[in-house]
Amino acid sequence: MDLQLIFDVLIYSNPNISDEEDTDGKSTIDILANTKKILQIINLKEPGSLGLHPIIYFYSKKGNFKPANFYAIILLIRELKQKKSF
Repeated sequence: MDLQLIFDVLIYSNPNISDEEDTDGKSTIDILANTKKILQIINLKEPGSLGLHPIIYFYSKKGNFKPANFYAIILLIRELKQKKSF
């Protein structure tokens, strides 16, 4: 997995990331927990998940990963969570 992809997923999942030093680690844990929740909503076999299979929604017919589709879904879910529209 590309490091830039991981960084982008964290940024897109959390609108309030700051450059301040996280001395106690609480902010880091909150960011990772929120990212995990969003990724679970995208693709998990549990109730409440959208169950978006990556091969169908995030890859082209030739098998190339399409990060724009992935980022768009993350932003959509983040917005729905913020507005409590699920």
